[in-house]
Amino acid sequence: MGDIWVMEADGGSPVNLTPDPLPGITDEERPAWSPDGHRIACASTASGTRNIWTMAADGTDKRQVTAAPGADTEPAWSPDGRRIAFRRTRPGLGSDLMIVGAGGGAVLQLPLQRDERAPAWSPGGGLLAFAVYPGAGGSPQIYTMTPVGAELVLRTSDVGWNGGSQPAWIRRL
Repeated sequence: MGDIWVMEADGGSPVNLTPDPLPGITDEERPAWSPDGHRIACASTASGTRNIWTMAADGTDKRQVTAAPGADTEPAWSPDGRRIAFRRTRPGLGSDLMIVGAGGGAVLQLPLQRDERAPAWSPGGGLLAFAVYPGAGGSPQIYTMTPVGAELVLRTSDVGWNGGSQPAWIRRL
């Protein structure tokens, strides 16, 4: 099963931040560093189902952020570090984008009726980019919207692009 590791940039001194508490086995995936570098968010099965957790950069102070049936994954920190966008998948219902406070609490479901994945915050925090997977096949497309679900805009409108699936932003200096 997956674990979250950190190491020096040259590949030296690897440290497993999420060793399995034997005899149990947990699966951790999709790590995301907080903007200040002090915490890491990830998807983990430590609670029995896949939820979003955070931990200190050294692997201590693990905190469960979400608790829901289904699977929560693909965490993305807001630029101010106060919120985490993520994907929630429920059997038979597809995937939806959600936002939760970095310390947990109420979860906001963004109001789309599609199969959304891979949220990515804009550098200023005013937009989320994400992929929408069509229900009847075809290529995923990249959309943006505000963090409250307003101003939905299709960004990959050129059919020659064939869509996109992993949006990312660049910060211009």
